[in-house]
Amino acid sequence: MDRTSDVQALKQLLFAKFGIPPEKQRILRIDNIMSQKYGDIKISACVLDQDKKKLIADYQLVNGDKLYLEESRFHIIAPRFTQSIQGASALASERLNELEYSIQLRAKSPEHHHQHLHERKISEEKEEKEEEEEEEEEKSEEALWEIDPSEILIVKPKIGHGKTAIVHKGIWRLAEVAYKELTYARLTEQVMRAFREEVKTLSQLRHENVVMLVGACTDPKKLSIITEWVPRGALRDVLLNNHIKLNFNNVLKMAMDVACGMAYLHSRRIIHRDLKSHNLLVDESWTVKVADFGYAKPLSTDESTALTEVGTSGWVAPEVLDGDNGYNKSVDVFSYGVCLWEMITRGSSNPLCGLPALRYYREVEANNMPSIPAWCPAPFARLIQSCWAFRPEARPDFPAIIAGLRAIMQDKDPAAYDAIDVPCNFNPS
Repeated sequence: MDRTSDVQALKQLLFAKFGIPPEKQRILRIDNIMSQKYGDIKISACVLDQDKKKLIADYQLVNGDKLYLEESRFHIIAPRFTQSIQGASALASERLNELEYSIQLRAKSPEHHHQHLHERKISEEKEEKEEEEEEEEEKSEEALWEIDPSEILIVKPKIGHGKTAIVHKGIWRLAEVAYKELTYARLTEQVMRAFREEVKTLSQLRHENVVMLVGACTDPKKLSIITEWVPRGALRDVLLNNHIKLNFNNVLKMAMDVACGMAYLHSRRIIHRDLKSHNLLVDESWTVKVADFGYAKPLSTDESTALTEVGTSGWVAPEVLDGDNGYNKSVDVFSYGVCLWEMITRGSSNPLCGLPALRYYREVEANNMPSIPAWCPAPFARLIQSCWAFRPEARPDFPAIIAGLRAIMQDKDPAAYDAIDVPCNFNPS
């Protein structure tokens, strides 16, 4: 910079070089004169804060002077000032003409600085205490649900399995339970965090259409979740069983159960994110319960969207795969629409399952959804189509779905729906 260059020109140069907006910059010139004391460190500095001041003519800058853009805390910058001053005479002039940058610099008196440090220390101690109290509370809650797997008598081993879990039927304190043993190849901190989140989520839920948590084991060597035993198993297995006769009234009852369970979850600000017939369980009275909360996302009070790409191809909402703007609770409504289709087709093979993400997205966008049987009552078919609409805002919420199902139930004499058999082996192509 020459004698005619001003501070504004320097700020523009820094903006071009480092991207720091001029209004955020605080530029400091360091003198090699130790005239003021900050704690045990003596420094002398001049703040270059008048844009029209000439760098050389007015500020008397010479070759070798140092200019700094630095942070506002003196306990960070003062040692750097001193190091630069003490080493200035030993450095080549080209190295003395360096620019260091940060967001801003605010010159503070020593008293102000010490007061700031004191306030910051109090704030940090308060935060640490609150974090410790939260950890203790979480540990206390975990202790309430802790079950030693050795207390569980396995009566039917390996009745189900997935990529990361094996499910056994067991007896715990005279009650039948489902013992879900987690089998991660590598138990990372992220896995443990997700596990604790699932247990915490389940422990807060109480609804007849949501599977109930009995307990859990948080020992990394015995990681497991214990829930109520739901004897008829997954809804998908019920739908595929040719020996089980289903009529349209049965389908309406199943649809209502799932909708009530999901409405409850959404009222608790929980997105399931993996709703499908595999994760819906049927008890001895044919009541359907929402289960498997491994991908569930509890939303905080100031949070309405999620970003993580999770779910199963064939059921997952397209906006989950988009990833640009996040997604909300309506992703569960999309998956629910596919579950309704599974109910009315008795678990027929979904042509969208297993498609690559981009192709799947385009198929849903083009409304190339699985075909609905011609015999399906028109109001139920319209409900399915509204649930799996491509645009989230076009989908109903679960209270509206419940109202729609009630309207369908009341539309005709129940005997008329009893007469509509739901056959197996529907071909959706």
